[in-house]
Amino acid sequence: VDHAFMRRLKELPSRPRLVIHEGDPYNRWRKPIGASLAATFAESDIVVLVGLGSLADLALEAGARKIRFIPHSYDSRRFGTPWMPTSTRKWDAVMIANCVNYRRIPGVYLPGGRQRIQSADALYRVLGNRLAVFGIGKGWAGKPYAKGALPFDDQANAVRDAWMTVNWQQFPEISMYSSDRLSIGLACGVPHITNRQEGYPHVFDQIPGCYFVHSPREMRDVALYLLSLPVERRIEMGGQAAEYARRHFEATVVYRDLVLALRDDLVRQPG
Repeated sequence: VDHAFMRRLKELPSRPRLVIHEGDPYNRWRKPIGASLAATFAESDIVVLVGLGSLADLALEAGARKIRFIPHSYDSRRFGTPWMPTSTRKWDAVMIANCVNYRRIPGVYLPGGRQRIQSADALYRVLGNRLAVFGIGKGWAGKPYAKGALPFDDQANAVRDAWMTVNWQQFPEISMYSSDRLSIGLACGVPHITNRQEGYPHVFDQIPGCYFVHSPREMRDVALYLLSLPVERRIEMGGQAAEYARRHFEATVVYRDLVLALRDDLVRQPG
């Protein structure tokens, strides 16, 4: 895909308006935007991103003219299905996260990867074998809490067998960005802890059972706080989190809002 190809699309008899929704994060050095994506950004009428800040900067540098934002969502056919919360669970905390080397350079990870390891280590020191980390990558090699890969569709079972989900987001410099781990964890009905990123107060604040931290140590402390609450309170908090996720992060809600916003941009305000 190059500029010429995109322009030929726009010159079709139907005169289409082009919108790209890009669901991945990018970074200037460790995961740059490639030539095809840059051309697509430059020739699209609207670029929809799952984060802003530095990610929006890169899109604008590639030539994007109009940018919109939507958060990652979850689908309710696989996650957030009805269940009866249990009073005993296998894990105190579950992290579902890969930790792979950047370009096979030992000890060098995508942004946030090192803090991801530090967070898991800090939790293991206080939770022991009640912590499970599912994911691939050499960052987890030899770690006693590492449980290996987890099929995407099996996340709900792992999450609902824990009292909380935890994650240190990669690409912490991207404003408002969060992977779908946040929405899936909340939808499954358990509290979620992750690192705070710029812009979070505008998107994720005041979500019941959702906690944002500034360091791996604070993640450990919030986890201990949650485990200090009665089981009934933790179950109640998880139910409130699931209800919030249904109203705000379920896929049909998120993409309905996107379509309505695109209609306003492309139909009501042409040009």
